[in-house]
Amino acid sequence: MESYKSCVSKSYDEKYDQEFQIYFGDIDNDEFLKFDALNIIIIGNIKTKWLNAVNNYTLGYDEGGSIFITGNVDCSYFSNHYGKLIVIGDSLKVNKILDNAFEDSALIIKNNLTTEYFNGLDIWAEAGGFIKIEYGDGYCLPLGYTNAKEQAVKPKNSESESHQFLGIEDKITEYGDRESLVREIIEQNNN
Repeated sequence: MESYKSCVSKSYDEKYDQEFQIYFGDIDNDEFLKFDALNIIIIGNIKTKWLNAVNNYTLGYDEGGSIFITGNVDCSYFSNHYGKLIVIGDSLKVNKILDNAFEDSALIIKNNLTTEYFNGLDIWAEAGGFIKIEYGDGYCLPLGYTNAKEQAVKPKNSESESHQFLGIEDKITEYGDRESLVREIIEQNNN
């Protein structure tokens, strides 16, 4: 965390309790997980159906912030957010869809990254261990990469196979952008 603390901006008034929070302990639930704090540190592991990093708009936070998790994250769905820095101290396992295609965001995993579908066109994730992606749009990079083009880890299956896997091959032209379509699929599977 020492390497990334300079990335956390103090853009909001520190008098608000929801700007910085620390949670001690593991989080284990089978529902939706979202935090009210703009910047949060979790000292523990997370297991949940959907970890959604979207900011709480009712508190006035539209983008940015950070989430630092010292342990592992195991979930079915994972969504980053615009301008959000997420650092995971151990491994990230996403059993269904990892949505990382948010401008100015960063997803950094100290150890392994495993996901069935990675949505990160032009917004990659970085991992220090192995990277395993079955389907998706985009790529991931090893921590400390020196040549992104040569070191990029792409999905095992092609773009068209990935779209068939999600069942979106006929809907892409209607939407114009894949990111919105993938987000709609996540929302539908979690309501």
